[in-house]
Amino acid sequence: MARPDAFQLFCRYHLGLDANFRSKHFNLNSVARDFEVLPETIQVLLDEFNMTPELCTHVDYSLAKASADAMVVAMGGNRHDTEAFAHKAFRDFRAAVERYDPSRTFDGINYDDIWGDEK
Repeated sequence: MARPDAFQLFCRYHLGLDANFRSKHFNLNSVARDFEVLPETIQVLLDEFNMTPELCTHVDYSLAKASADAMVVAMGGNRHDTEAFAHKAFRDFRAAVERYDPSRTFDGINYDDIWGDEK
């Protein structure tokens, strides 16, 4: 298989969608196997495409929600709907990455109390 493009990698690694837009659990090693490359290659591509987990935690886009939504759409069994969802999610994610401001700091966030309502 050829080197994945940014959309293909986004679908596998972040949305958990296989080549036929079916929901499947993927991790770094299974994504690498799926594309017939080394896991290190996937790490390089994630960095090249600005999709590393480290960057994604600071981008104003919920990959967890997108992944869950992709799973729900895929469970409907309509490949066209799932593929359309994946393209929209990818566009939205890329737009969020473009808006990312690396000067914003997240060091002061208490992730155990995101809303600040626990005392």
